[in-house]
Amino acid sequence: MCFDKIHIGVYCEIVQGKYFPEIPRFSNRLVLENLVLEAQTTTVAVISAGDNPNAYLGSIDLLAFGYKNKDDYLTEVVKRPDGKFEIQIRPVKIYELHERIKIPLFGSIKSKYYCELICDEFERIKIRAGWMLEFCNDRDLVCAYALKHIQKAKQLFAESKRALNEIQETMVAENIYILIILNIFIVRTILFYQHLFRPYINAPEEKKEIMFFEILEEISFSKIDKILKDYLMQNLESLQKSFLGNTADPGISMLRSFINCGKTFSNNMKTNENIGNVKYQPIKINGQINVLVDIFTQLIDQQRTPDGPFLETSRENLEAFLVANFVDRNNKPLSSPTINTLLKPYRVDKHIKQDNPKRIDLSGLFETEE
Repeated sequence: MCFDKIHIGVYCEIVQGKYFPEIPRFSNRLVLENLVLEAQTTTVAVISAGDNPNAYLGSIDLLAFGYKNKDDYLTEVVKRPDGKFEIQIRPVKIYELHERIKIPLFGSIKSKYYCELICDEFERIKIRAGWMLEFCNDRDLVCAYALKHIQKAKQLFAESKRALNEIQETMVAENIYILIILNIFIVRTILFYQHLFRPYINAPEEKKEIMFFEILEEISFSKIDKILKDYLMQNLESLQKSFLGNTADPGISMLRSFINCGKTFSNNMKTNENIGNVKYQPIKINGQINVLVDIFTQLIDQQRTPDGPFLETSRENLEAFLVANFVDRNNKPLSSPTINTLLKPYRVDKHIKQDNPKRIDLSGLFETEE
């Protein structure tokens, strides 16, 4: 296998080159439908006219180029104008994401196909690196591979953040979305390389929280909010049909959720900066989770002061706070989906009942404000 190629090339091309989402040809649906096929078609060798392509193919393991098995690719020999031959490999299937990565959905054809490409490439990045680790017996070569790819991924992250910042000036929602998702996956690529090659490298590791915060710092939330409003106006008819059909448009609800989470995370990072070197551990709750959530709900919805609610925050922020600062009786983090459900006013089936003896009623602890 040729090790002089950087195995995150598709991500590089989305940031810097021929797959940058602003390029006009990516408004063509046919081009988008073949995006993965085009991007993953690779020239594995150039041979002279007198050489035997089959002999060359028999001498290398093509799985090293990012394939799980031999049924997932086809090879083709293409004659060039100079008389030489290119041996190309191309995929016959798209790899779906196997990681649990929460990404906001956006309702456009273009963003769908770009997400498909980004996820496919992430799976192939893992395959290529895994192949290198399994079949290369030269430790120095593995070390060089690991260091080279980690450094390149970090460099690409810096360039991708800059591209995200600049593309917001266009106010084109789907292109901004694509760069946000790409940044998330570049971060996951860095984390993957760091974990896989930890025994082979001796360098400080990048922290997930810090890198994610760096993405959020590049996002102008005021611009994103305006884009969402424009999206609503431009797609009003289809949105009305969605709501009448009892289905919410993912381009609004999920991207709005991402923005809210981003603001919450940004605020949390600033809070952590303010507490300096103070160390703390999550608080263990030995009782029912719905009792804890009910206490905070009472302080937000029922107990008031002359200046407003006793506690004032959004439900998204409260969810993030509870998940970050509490663990259950087994010292396991609280489930974000569970907290999310308990915070929904209409999910009374999950709330602790008013007459339940385990409920902690705060009403008698507060003086009524006149």
